[in-house]
Amino acid sequence: MAKRKNRSVKAIVGNKDFLTSLFSGAIYGSPWFRGGVHQETPKEIYQAARDCNECAEDIWADVLLQGGFVLIEDFEDGVDYKISLKDVEKGFRRFMVDDPRHYADIMLEEADFYGYDALLQTIVFGEVQYA
Repeated sequence: MAKRKNRSVKAIVGNKDFLTSLFSGAIYGSPWFRGGVHQETPKEIYQAARDCNECAEDIWADVLLQGGFVLIEDFEDGVDYKISLKDVEKGFRRFMVDDPRHYADIMLEEADFYGYDALLQTIVFGEVQYA
């Protein structure tokens, strides 16, 4: 049964629409986060993502899906974080348990800034730090 659960989480976080919604929902207008492509992402991955997308959030999603990294800049503590698709998966698993209300909203495609922000904070910090 655990393997079945693992596959569904991998399928969710490995979905471009999910990742684009996460970044759009959490970063657009955020008082504490800004996103980008991390400098450790191979140039060919970044270039391929740029060639196929116009929207920054779509580029970041493609970068993650191709094995690159997204940069999350935290205005509150002045620290930059490098996240991978594995980090998204790990954070999402924790988020499912820690914040079932926002998790349900995301799965029903009814999430707002607060739900996506809570998810991104869980991915970056392992918990919600900013309310």
